Amino acid sequence: MKETEEEVTLTPKHSHPGRPKGSKDKNKQKSNGLIYKGFTLLLEKVLPVLNKFIKVQYVVADGSYGSKTGCIIAQEKGLELISKLNRNTGLYLPYAGSYAGKGRKRKYGKKVNYE
Repeated sequence: MKETEEEVTLTPKHSHPGRPKGSKDKNKQKSNGLIYKGFTLLLEKVLPVLNKFIKVQYVVADGSYGSKTGCIIAQEKGLELISKLNRNTGLYLPYAGSYAGKGRKRKYGKKVNYE
């Protein structure tokens, strides 16, 4: 019986872990879901017709539009969104404390419990 030693070398999947150099934060990215494409199309078709008669400032939408993407779409059209929040939407207060002296400055404070 012959015993052979196998050398196992583990190589990392990526040679440089983490975010690529020079990439920006992606906080204000929109989702490309079907519901948001329909929301954008609806606003593009209806707003020009309504603006002939009245100046539209607000859009009232269902809770499924109450997310970051829904807000971004409304803001792009110059509107304010009035909506119920999505179940999975997390609200945070702004961080009010002082800088700890190391690492990145905190962006979010305590989570808002809106139940």
